[in-house]
Amino acid sequence: MLPIPPARGGARDLGATAVFAEALAALAVTAYLWQWGGVSLESALLLPAPALLAGVLVVRERRRGIPSPSLLPLGLALNLLGLTVLAVIAPYFYRLQAAWSCLAVAVYALSSWRRLPRGWPIAYSFRLYAFSLVLVLLTFIVGTNPSGAGPKQWLALGAFYFQPSELLKLGLILMLGKQLGEGPGEQADRHLWLPAAAAGGLLLVAQGDLGATLVFTGIAALVYYSGSGRWRPLVGGVFILALLGVLAYAFVPHVRARFGSWLNPWRDPLGSSYQVLQGLRAIAEGGVFGKGLATPDSVHVPASHTDLIVSAVGERLGLAGSLGVLAAFALLLWRLGELGSRAQSEPWALVCLGVAALLVGQGALIVGGATALLPLTGVTLPFVSYGGSSLLVSYLALGLLEGTAITTAGSPRRAGNRRAIYLALAASLLLLALWLSAWHLFGTSILAGRLAGA
Repeated sequence: MLPIPPARGGARDLGATAVFAEALAALAVTAYLWQWGGVSLESALLLPAPALLAGVLVVRERRRGIPSPSLLPLGLALNLLGLTVLAVIAPYFYRLQAAWSCLAVAVYALSSWRRLPRGWPIAYSFRLYAFSLVLVLLTFIVGTNPSGAGPKQWLALGAFYFQPSELLKLGLILMLGKQLGEGPGEQADRHLWLPAAAAGGLLLVAQGDLGATLVFTGIAALVYYSGSGRWRPLVGGVFILALLGVLAYAFVPHVRARFGSWLNPWRDPLGSSYQVLQGLRAIAEGGVFGKGLATPDSVHVPASHTDLIVSAVGERLGLAGSLGVLAAFALLLWRLGELGSRAQSEPWALVCLGVAALLVGQGALIVGGATALLPLTGVTLPFVSYGGSSLLVSYLALGLLEGTAITTAGSPRRAGNRRAIYLALAASLLLLALWLSAWHLFGTSILAGRLAGA
């Protein structure tokens, strides 16, 4: 059991309390998986490892008088939920994800270390972006694909595979935060950021990674609009996304198939639409409280550990689990907005917004795709889906904000623009909650009626 130092009272201890509660919950779920979930004790014991590691970090920080983390508990809760579901639907990937989770918590601890120079990610943002750009370029030379086929978008690190496009998205956020948040006199590389951002987007297009390209372009448009106050680049970003979608539909067969299954999923239920319809069927059969983690009659959903983890959560934990995931993202969005409103400077306020677009916006994109509200793009559900690169970068983003962006000093500009974007992200989560509720409550009837008439 983790030794919990005496509470110091107030809101500063809520984060520590949440981490310890999550560690205890993970231990209880471990016992359940071992006794009734068909998971070996050796594998089940991997589940609480990241939570216990986070607890050790919290104890260490509290003894040094450092305020409790406010972002870590939210990311950890989603991470543990994802691990719990992966343990029963994809044991091999669960073990890999558990190892990635421990590494990601360690990266969080390093990036949030208060002895690092304050604001170093902003100061070195262009170099960090350039480094991530080089890693993406390397995939064209020595890249690989864990499945053995398809686009080579990963770099092999022994038994682990790292996808540089995930780091590129965070590098873009830091670079744009610096370039748009600082005055012209403070920008030594102000003439380089636009071609650098364009180069990153073009490389992702050349990789054939439509999902990463959509997220990358969306982040760029939102952060640029917030930092500059100009709405035309935002419209331009939407236009570019639409153009990329048209080109991908015209020239990339699997993208054309996904768009076709989105526009009319009932036309080919056993072919191109099979994955999405099976995912919807799993959600519908989950009902309000789900079938249970150890259900023996789960619906077969292709790629349920990655693209359609939403369906696995919905089937086993029901509407309660689905809304729990969205609620965690809503709390994360609220906390990021709060940090951004009192960030030490305009660059950090923009970084908070960019991280919200990365984590919550990408989450909304994949939940919408998994439920046929949007085309399925294949990006990860941050913290929840299997994907070590995404998990590592997500924890890194939280660590950078927790370690350097929190202060009550400063008066960031253009708060109104940011508020509108935060509200738009919150509205998307609310829409998804209503949409998921409809599928959980009425999905079985909807599918029966539509498939009968197909």
